[in-house]
Parts: sequence; C-alpha cells; structure tokens
Amino acid sequence: MVKKGVRLITISQRFFKKPVLSFKKINLIDKKNYLIEYIKSSNKNLIISSNFSISYILENKNKISAKFTLANLSNQNLRINKKLINYLKKFEKIYFISDSKSLNSNFLKILLDMKTIKVKIKHFEDSLKNLYPNDDILDLNYNKINLFFKK
Repeated sequence: MVKKGVRLITISQRFFKKPVLSFKKINLIDKKNYLIEYIKSSNKNLIISSNFSISYILENKNKISAKFTLANLSNQNLRINKKLINYLKKFEKIYFISDSKSLNSNFLKILLDMKTIKVKIKHFEDSLKNLYPNDDILDLNYNKINLFFKK
C-alpha cells in the first residue's frame, strides 16, 4: 500500500533486513538543502539529523521525555542560505545527530558559529572498531539527550 509522505529506500548495511522506513513530513523548511520537519512539539529544542540517522530518533522517540522538534537534513552538498540560518536561530538548543563517518563541514561551521544557541553534536567517532563491516550503529544515549534539553 502506498501512502503520502517520504519513503527512504536504502541498501545500507544497517537497514538491509529492516522494513522500508515510511514517515510523514510536517513541513519542508528549506527546499535547496532538503531540510524537513517530522516532529514539532517544541519551539526551543531541536534535534536535527542528517541522512539516515533520523531513524534512531523515529524508532526511539518514546525514550526522549523532553519536548523537541525533529528535522532531517538530506543534502550533503549544503548551501548556506538565510532560510536555513533563520530556522536554526529560532531554537535555544540544537542536538545534531549524524551517522555518517564524514560530517558536513559547512553545516558544522554554521552550528559552531551560533554563539547564542547551545549545540551538542553526536556522530560516529573514529576508532578501529568502526572500520569493520556491519558495525554501523551509532550509540545514542537517550538519557543524555533528555539531560541536554532539560539543563
């Protein structure tokens, strides 16, 4: 059955035996960078993910007691524009999650340059254990996400 929304189809090792992810977008924030909101329950707290790391939050959103807005950035060829900057500036705290082994330097620069917003970045860390096949799991501590938003 086909439903309206966004459907991610991937051949990544982590998703290979999982059902196809299907979730409804709320708002297309930035068409050029393909920044989309999927959950909107806070004007202060933003969880922004890149590419397929959105699945960690969508599959475990009940583990996060704090209210948050969830957006996903799907364009790795990020173009800095006013729409993106203004959207990020609306929030007091941003928790950025990336399951990529190479972070988008332009987006990181934007986050790090935002002096009035508290930012936390979680990504794959370089280590020998992350070099082996099929070990593509980002270790997210949902209690730490809750603490970050409650401080």
